[in-house]
Amino acid sequence: MTRYEGSPIAYDVAIRKNVMIPMRDGVRCAADIYLPSNGDQVAEGRFPVILERTPYDKTAPRQVTNMKYYARRGYVGVIQDVRGRFASEGEWYAFAKEAPDGFDTVQWLGVQPWSDGHVGTMGGSYAGSDQSALATMNPSHLTTMIVAVGASNYYHGSMRQNGALEQRFMVYAFRMAMTSKEAIADTGLQAEIKKAFLDDMPDIVRNLPLKEGATVLRRLPSYERWAIDILTHGDYDDYWKQRGYAIDEYYDEHADVPSLYLGGWYDSYARNTPQSYMKLSAIKKSQQVLLMGPWIHGAFEVTNSGDVDFGTEAHINVNDLRLAWFDHYMKGMHTEFADWSPVRIFTMGTGSQRMNKHDHDRFLDHGGYWRSEPDWPLPGTLETPFYLHADGGLSQNEPSADESPSTGYT
Repeated sequence: MTRYEGSPIAYDVAIRKNVMIPMRDGVRCAADIYLPSNGDQVAEGRFPVILERTPYDKTAPRQVTNMKYYARRGYVGVIQDVRGRFASEGEWYAFAKEAPDGFDTVQWLGVQPWSDGHVGTMGGSYAGSDQSALATMNPSHLTTMIVAVGASNYYHGSMRQNGALEQRFMVYAFRMAMTSKEAIADTGLQAEIKKAFLDDMPDIVRNLPLKEGATVLRRLPSYERWAIDILTHGDYDDYWKQRGYAIDEYYDEHADVPSLYLGGWYDSYARNTPQSYMKLSAIKKSQQVLLMGPWIHGAFEVTNSGDVDFGTEAHINVNDLRLAWFDHYMKGMHTEFADWSPVRIFTMGTGSQRMNKHDHDRFLDHGGYWRSEPDWPLPGTLETPFYLHADGGLSQNEPSADESPSTGYT
C-alpha cells in the first residue's frame, strides 16, 4: 500500500498587495499574492497557484490565514476582490457577470514568472459560484476546483426557488452596501445604509416591490439596479441565463477538470451542490467528487445544527482537506483523495438522542457517521412524485381534471 503524501511547511511567505490584474474591458481587479519565500526573498522556481475571488474583502483575517497556509506549503496563494468591491475598480453587480473576470484572472495567473501554469480555485458561497461561472468559459490554465456551497442555477435553486424569490437576497443588497467603496469613503452614507439595514428593513419589505429611488440604495445605482432586477425578473428569461446565475446552462462548455463539490444538508445550497456533481460527473471525463456533511452554510468545522449535535466525526479541517485535494491534483501526490469514492456523505441520527454532558455544549446527541458511495443519487434510489391539490393537500395522486384551481398564493 502506497503511503500518504502531503506538502509540508517548507517556506516563509512574501506578500504582494493590491496587484492590479487587467480585465478585458480595461477595468483592473486587485489581488493580494502570497508567494513562497526564503526569508525576504521569493523562492526560486515556479509553483501551482490557488485562487479565490471574493466580494467580502481580500484582507479579512480568515483570507490572510488561508493564503499563508498554502504559500508556506509550496503554492502561490491569490485572493482577489471582485469587480467593484474594496480595492478593485469598476461597479459591482452581484453574481451575474463574474465569468469573464474570473476567466481573465486565471489566464493572467497562468503565465506569471512564478506560476507553473496550473491554477486551482477554491471558495464558498459567492466564491464558490464565481468559480463555476469562470469554468463555463473553460480557461486553459484552470486545473482543478473546490466549489463549496455554490450554485448550479440561481433561479431554480437559491436566489429563487423554482422562480419564487428568496427575499433575503434583496436584503443582501443592503448588507453589502454597508461595505461598498462609496460607504467606506463616506461615513454619513455608511450610517444611513446601516440604519436601513438594521432598523428600516421591516418597513422596506412591507412596502415591496422595491422602487427606483425609494431607499438609500439610490445612492448606489448598481446595487439598487441588481436588487430591483432580481425582484422584477419573475420568468426564467435571458436575464437568469447569464453565466453567473445559470451555470447549468453551460455545462457542455464547462471546463473538464477534477472538481470537489462540498456542501451541507442544512445549507441553503443543499440542492445545488449535488446537482452540480450529478450533471458534471455524467458528461465529464475528469474526477468529480461530492462531499455532503451535516452543516449549515459554510460551517464545516461546526458539529451542531440548531439544538442537535452530530459528534466529533462531523468536524472537518477545511484547509487540510483542500490541501490534500490540491496536492493530489496539482502536485501528483498520493493523498487521501487517491483512494476516495466519488461520493462521501454524512448519515445522521445514530446517537443516543439524549442531551450531551460536555462542558462546552448542551446539545442533543443526534450523532452520525461518514459513508462512501459510488454515486448520487444512491444506486437503487426510487423517486416518488407528490402533487399539490386545490385544498392545499399533498399526495401521490395527480389532481383530477374537475378540481377547482387555487386562487391563493404564498
